[in-house]
Amino acid sequence: KRQGRGFSAKGAGNLASIISARKNGTLLEALRAELPAFEQTIVPEFKGAVRAVLKKINRPSIGVKMGEIANYSSTSSPMGQLKKMFG
Repeated sequence: KRQGRGFSAKGAGNLASIISARKNGTLLEALRAELPAFEQTIVPEFKGAVRAVLKKINRPSIGVKMGEIANYSSTSSPMGQLKKMFG
């Protein structure tokens, strides 16, 4: 969401090529042709380990913390008026 990323014309073209290759199913073929490391098959244990590392941890929400501003002054003061409005 609007992370402020910008691309040069060449970078945008490269990104469009990658997106297009992924949608066409030719990205892995191109990577295997250019990079020898992609010719090796990925073992299922390695794939599972990578997925586990990249998985986001969902932490339970703490929720809203309830509290009160301690104010021992008169309600005619500005702080007293705030206290009267919020609590």
